[in-house]
Amino acid sequence: MNSFIERTREDGTIEYLNPNHDELYAIAEAAKVEAANHNDQITISAEEIAATELRILRKLRDEKIAETDWWANSDITMSEEQRAYRQALRDITETYNSYLTVVWPTKP
Repeated sequence: MNSFIERTREDGTIEYLNPNHDELYAIAEAAKVEAANHNDQITISAEEIAATELRILRKLRDEKIAETDWWANSDITMSEEQRAYRQALRDITETYNSYLTVVWPTKP
């Protein structure tokens, strides 16, 4: 068990010091070096990255379509530009496969 040394500072603050601090610090640093030497890395395949980018693209596309869902209400007549915009959003994954490279259609 560690015993701490109680010391009172000039301003009256009491601090507790661990006499084994330097030894404990050295052990912690050695553990960090050991972990780094094990080269514990996670590898993500190109296929997983591509699938994730496509999922994000679809999510963003779905959000943009949802913003215009009210255009499709039965009591509203969509303009041709609105229809074309929504169709372009639905077709976006046929042209692009990443949210990083997509060029979004202009919302009318």
